[in-house]
Amino acid sequence: MTDDDASDRPARFSSARSDHAGAAGEAEFTEPFAVSPEVALQAVDEGRIVNGFTILGLLWFARHRAAIKARWS
Repeated sequence: MTDDDASDRPARFSSARSDHAGAAGEAEFTEPFAVSPEVALQAVDEGRIVNGFTILGLLWFARHRAAIKARWS
């Protein structure tokens, strides 16, 4: 379960490198990290990712990956 808010608000991301992320007023600790799309999708397939928002985003990405690569090429 999660108490994350799912809404239609746009997300803003920073390309600045940080060791930790998350809003100062939130009582959470997050550590961003990067993996290849193949590793992330394998983790979904193996049930190692349990957050629904993350699973949904990764599955959307898998379905639209070719179109995204074409637009950014």
